[in-house]
Amino acid sequence: MDILKDALITYYRMIYNYNLVFKEKNNIKFEDSTSDFSRSKVIINNIPYEYQTLGRFDESTNFWEWGWSFETIKNRIYDTREIFLYAINIHEEENKILKNILLNARIKIKNDINIEFILGLSLLYLSTFNYNLIYKVTESDTISKYIILRKK
Repeated sequence: MDILKDALITYYRMIYNYNLVFKEKNNIKFEDSTSDFSRSKVIINNIPYEYQTLGRFDESTNFWEWGWSFETIKNRIYDTREIFLYAINIHEEENKILKNILLNARIKIKNDINIEFILGLSLLYLSTFNYNLIYKVTESDTISKYIILRKK
Protein backbone atom coordinates (compact mmCIF):
# COMPACT_ATOMS: atom_id res chain seq x y z
CA MET A 1 0.00 0.00 0.00
CA ASP A 2 1.84 3.08 -1.28
CA ILE A 3 -0.29 5.48 0.74
CA LEU A 4 1.07 3.97 3.98
CA LYS A 5 4.66 4.45 2.82
CA ASP A 6 3.96 8.00 1.57
CA ALA A 7 2.19 8.95 4.81
CA LEU A 8 5.04 7.71 6.99
CA ILE A 9 7.68 9.42 4.83
CA THR A 10 5.67 12.65 5.06
CA TYR A 11 5.39 12.29 8.84
CA TYR A 12 9.12 11.71 9.36
CA ARG A 13 10.02 14.65 7.09
CA MET A 14 7.66 16.82 9.10
CA ILE A 15 9.32 15.68 12.36
CA TYR A 16 12.71 16.66 10.94
CA ASN A 17 11.40 20.11 9.92
CA TYR A 18 9.57 20.49 13.23
CA ASN A 19 12.80 19.93 15.15
CA LEU A 20 14.52 22.58 13.03
CA VAL A 21 11.75 25.18 13.49
CA PHE A 22 10.92 24.49 17.14
CA LYS A 23 14.31 23.88 18.75
CA GLU A 24 12.86 25.61 21.79
CA LYS A 25 9.10 25.84 22.19
CA ASN A 26 8.60 27.80 25.33
CA ASN A 27 6.32 30.54 24.05
CA ILE A 28 2.88 29.77 22.63
CA LYS A 29 -0.08 32.14 22.38
CA PHE A 30 -3.44 31.38 20.80
CA GLU A 31 -5.40 34.12 19.07
CA ASP A 32 -8.68 32.36 18.53
CA SER A 33 -11.55 33.77 16.61
CA THR A 34 -15.13 32.55 16.97
CA SER A 35 -16.12 34.18 13.68
CA ASP A 36 -16.81 31.91 10.74
CA PHE A 37 -15.11 34.47 8.48
CA SER A 38 -11.66 34.55 10.07
CA ARG A 39 -9.06 31.93 10.92
CA SER A 40 -7.78 31.05 14.34
CA LYS A 41 -4.10 31.83 14.84
CA VAL A 42 -1.31 30.68 17.09
CA ILE A 43 2.03 32.35 17.71
CA ILE A 44 4.84 29.95 18.58
CA ASN A 45 8.22 31.46 19.47
CA ASN A 46 7.10 34.74 17.84
CA ILE A 47 6.22 33.01 14.54
CA PRO A 48 2.54 33.47 13.56
CA TYR A 49 0.59 30.55 12.08
CA GLU A 50 -2.97 29.83 11.09
CA TYR A 51 -4.08 26.56 12.59
CA GLN A 52 -6.73 23.89 12.31
CA THR A 53 -7.62 21.23 14.84
CA LEU A 54 -6.55 17.87 13.47
CA GLY A 55 -7.57 15.66 16.38
CA ARG A 56 -6.70 14.49 19.87
CA PHE A 57 -5.27 11.38 21.43
CA ASP A 58 -6.18 10.03 24.85
CA GLU A 59 -3.33 7.93 26.28
CA SER A 60 -5.56 6.49 29.01
CA THR A 61 -7.94 4.88 26.49
CA ASN A 62 -5.66 4.79 23.40
CA PHE A 63 -8.33 6.46 21.29
CA TRP A 64 -7.71 8.96 18.49
CA GLU A 65 -10.59 11.36 17.84
CA TRP A 66 -10.77 13.45 14.66
CA GLY A 67 -11.09 17.21 15.18
CA TRP A 68 -14.18 17.47 13.01
CA SER A 69 -16.01 15.26 15.53
CA PHE A 70 -15.44 17.38 18.66
CA GLU A 71 -14.37 20.90 17.68
CA THR A 72 -17.16 23.41 18.29
CA ILE A 73 -15.61 26.44 16.59
CA LYS A 74 -16.16 26.06 12.86
CA ASN A 75 -13.15 28.08 11.69
CA ARG A 76 -10.82 25.59 13.40
CA ILE A 77 -11.95 22.75 11.11
CA TYR A 78 -12.54 24.39 7.73
CA ASP A 79 -9.67 22.55 6.12
CA THR A 80 -9.38 19.49 8.36
CA ARG A 81 -12.93 18.46 7.60
CA GLU A 82 -11.77 18.14 3.99
CA ILE A 83 -10.17 14.87 5.13
CA PHE A 84 -13.63 13.62 6.05
CA LEU A 85 -15.10 14.82 2.74
CA TYR A 86 -12.24 13.18 0.83
CA ALA A 87 -12.97 9.87 2.57
CA ILE A 88 -16.66 10.01 1.67
CA ASN A 89 -15.63 9.96 -1.98
CA ILE A 90 -13.36 6.91 -1.72
CA HIS A 91 -15.09 4.09 -3.58
CA GLU A 92 -12.27 1.73 -4.55
CA GLU A 93 -12.35 -1.59 -2.71
CA GLU A 94 -8.58 -1.56 -2.11
CA ASN A 95 -8.93 1.72 -0.19
CA LYS A 96 -11.72 0.53 2.09
CA ILE A 97 -9.45 0.44 5.16
CA LEU A 98 -8.26 3.98 4.46
CA LYS A 99 -11.86 5.12 4.12
CA ASN A 100 -12.75 3.55 7.49
CA ILE A 101 -9.80 5.24 9.21
CA LEU A 102 -10.74 8.66 7.87
CA LEU A 103 -14.50 8.38 8.45
CA ASN A 104 -14.62 6.92 11.95
CA ALA A 105 -14.78 9.72 14.51
CA ARG A 106 -12.88 7.63 17.07
CA ILE A 107 -10.19 5.07 16.34
CA LYS A 108 -8.54 2.62 18.74
CA ILE A 109 -4.75 3.00 18.50
CA LYS A 110 -2.72 -0.13 19.08
CA ASN A 111 0.81 1.27 18.69
CA ASP A 112 2.68 4.50 17.95
CA ILE A 113 2.98 3.85 14.23
CA ASN A 114 -0.83 4.12 13.97
CA ILE A 115 -0.67 7.72 15.23
CA GLU A 116 2.30 8.44 12.96
CA PHE A 117 0.33 7.09 10.00
CA ILE A 118 -2.75 9.22 10.83
CA LEU A 119 -0.66 12.37 11.28
CA GLY A 120 1.38 11.69 8.14
CA LEU A 121 -1.72 10.94 6.09
CA SER A 122 -3.37 14.13 7.33
CA LEU A 123 -0.32 16.19 6.49
CA LEU A 124 0.03 14.50 3.11
CA TYR A 125 -3.51 15.53 2.21
CA LEU A 126 -3.54 18.97 3.89
CA SER A 127 -0.21 20.00 2.38
CA THR A 128 -2.35 20.90 -0.65
CA PHE A 129 -3.75 23.68 1.59
CA ASN A 130 -0.16 24.77 2.46
CA TYR A 131 -0.08 23.17 5.92
CA ASN A 132 3.36 21.85 6.72
CA LEU A 133 3.71 21.26 10.48
CA ILE A 134 1.78 19.48 13.20
CA TYR A 135 2.04 20.80 16.75
CA LYS A 136 1.13 18.78 19.84
CA VAL A 137 -0.73 20.70 22.57
CA THR A 138 -1.14 19.07 25.99
CA GLU A 139 -4.75 19.39 27.21
CA SER A 140 -4.42 17.20 30.32
CA ASP A 141 -2.18 14.50 31.79
CA THR A 142 -3.50 11.97 29.27
CA ILE A 143 -4.95 14.00 26.39
CA SER A 144 -2.95 15.70 23.66
CA LYS A 145 -4.52 17.77 20.91
CA TYR A 146 -2.82 18.00 17.53
CA ILE A 147 -3.08 21.16 15.47
CA ILE A 148 -1.85 21.58 11.93
CA LEU A 149 -0.03 24.80 11.06
CA ARG A 150 0.61 27.02 8.07
CA LYS A 151 2.43 30.32 8.06
CA LYS A 152 0.28 33.42 7.88
